[in-house]
Amino acid sequence: MVDKYIFKILLLGSGGVGKTTLKKRYTEGLVDPIYKTTIGVEFGLIDTKHAEQEVSLHFWDIGGQVQFRDISGAFYKGAKAAVLMFDVTQPKTLNDINEWLKIMKQENVDGIPKIIVGNKIDIRKVDKGHISREKAKEFSDKLGLRYFETSALYGKGTDELLQDLVNLVAKTYLTVSKKVN
Repeated sequence: MVDKYIFKILLLGSGGVGKTTLKKRYTEGLVDPIYKTTIGVEFGLIDTKHAEQEVSLHFWDIGGQVQFRDISGAFYKGAKAAVLMFDVTQPKTLNDINEWLKIMKQENVDGIPKIIVGNKIDIRKVDKGHISREKAKEFSDKLGLRYFETSALYGKGTDELLQDLVNLVAKTYLTVSKKVN
């Protein structure tokens, strides 16, 4: 019998950055291009494998609007990783990542692996003040976090992000280190 490992993954970020679209791309294979606010939290599940191990990722899509942040505290418990998303066309959402990191600290989950994701690259126009890959990478590097870019709507970069996320949780939680004498 093969063991199945279950990991709770938080999807965090301001409202409208694409968290629900990313979750639906992974869990349903379908996306809805019409924006709908997530009230509280939405859930999604994907089963995959890592080195012959069955892995189940349970995505917890936490509503990003300010009014939902106070009620979301209980949703953080037991999380094993977090995807912190921002919209490359909205510079404020990149700065909001710092607020999400503070909330994670308040909820005692700041020690889990984290990945920063710049979404909506399909509509980015740097000449319109949108966030360049270089600026976002510099921001992520200062925090010591991995950085990916995606278009959750069209699927660009989402497979690479998912593979890295699976590898990250597997490396963190499934690898047993042996001390050499």
